[in-house]
Amino acid sequence: VLAITGGVDLFDMQQPLDLVWQMLLPAMRPDSLPDDTAAQDALAKKLSSLNLLPVQGQAASLISSQVSSRTYGVDVNELKIETIALNFTTTGCTVRLKTAVGEETIPCGYGMWQQGQTTVFNEIGLFDPMPVAASGAWTAEDTFTIVVRLYETPFFHTLVYHFVGDEMMVEIQVNVAFKPTKTLLTAHLM
Repeated sequence: VLAITGGVDLFDMQQPLDLVWQMLLPAMRPDSLPDDTAAQDALAKKLSSLNLLPVQGQAASLISSQVSSRTYGVDVNELKIETIALNFTTTGCTVRLKTAVGEETIPCGYGMWQQGQTTVFNEIGLFDPMPVAASGAWTAEDTFTIVVRLYETPFFHTLVYHFVGDEMMVEIQVNVAFKPTKTLLTAHLM
């Protein structure tokens, strides 16, 4: 049995299947491979060194105290987000999102991944919160960037918050999707 999971376009499954036929199936043998301690040690070393870096940038900005804990009303959007508020502290931030379903908070670490859960990025028909890890940083004086990894799936969302006066523009990009991967939200200070 071979199970393939990933953010691959349903109509473009031929590429991974070609790789299975070209590389995986020809390497199959009826017997087990002989023990190879050196290869096992090299694999263990490689696997233990793999990581996903948190968002790089600053933990504070000249405007972070001005925009912290302020609620922004979001124009009508496909994610059905009604309001957004970011609360910045010295150790991380929280993103508070209100949708038609309710309100939820995503914790976000500076220079580290902070675990939480969310339903905001759920596909139609999924209702349970999905576990996430989020990291964020000020990537410019007026721009805060967050990466939210839905770590039980192949997906992650990058949210770039641009603050201009009493407005906030939010660029949301998912790494792969069957629909457009980028969404732009406009929000106004309430």
